[in-house]
Amino acid sequence: MRPLVAEVKQVSLPPLGGAAVIAPYSETYAWHKDYIDAQPGKYMLRDRRAIQDNSKMDAATYIRAHWALESLRRTIDQAFSDFDLVVLPTMNLLSPKLQDMLEADAHPVPGDPISYGNAVLFNAYGTPAISVPCGFSSAGMPIGISIGGPHFSEGKILALARAYEAHTDWHTRRPQLSPETPKPVLNPVS
Repeated sequence: MRPLVAEVKQVSLPPLGGAAVIAPYSETYAWHKDYIDAQPGKYMLRDRRAIQDNSKMDAATYIRAHWALESLRRTIDQAFSDFDLVVLPTMNLLSPKLQDMLEADAHPVPGDPISYGNAVLFNAYGTPAISVPCGFSSAGMPIGISIGGPHFSEGKILALARAYEAHTDWHTRRPQLSPETPKPVLNPVS
């Protein structure tokens, strides 16, 4: 990014705080409810359990979290007063291989967290962001970076993403796949 921007510096964005209860959890459940009720076996067991656990939130917790989310969305642009955009890893963890995901689904660990990555921040803030490829892990799994900004900064975000893609070739590369790559099967409901 250094050759593409005027300045690079370490910055922090506000934590989600009480709003973390809503995004991604409650909203994820609300979005998936009809689908997961109708065809739960189309979800990997770990994801299905995480989504269904979100149905247990009481109204008071949801409303308080919604108030925190509204406050955060009204004030997020102030965090960008000394910089235009942020660039951060798209995911907090490296992507697992499909075989590892299938193994984790077959032998779930209670309380094993699911990472929604850093994209959840911009979803919660209600601000624009884009993810672009920026490399591969040592295991050959793709890695992305997210570029995000305050409200109405789509033009700057897209311009930086395009400049990054013009400066690199990560967006042209593909992970190695083979006919032996395992295919997920529909799970029985449990």
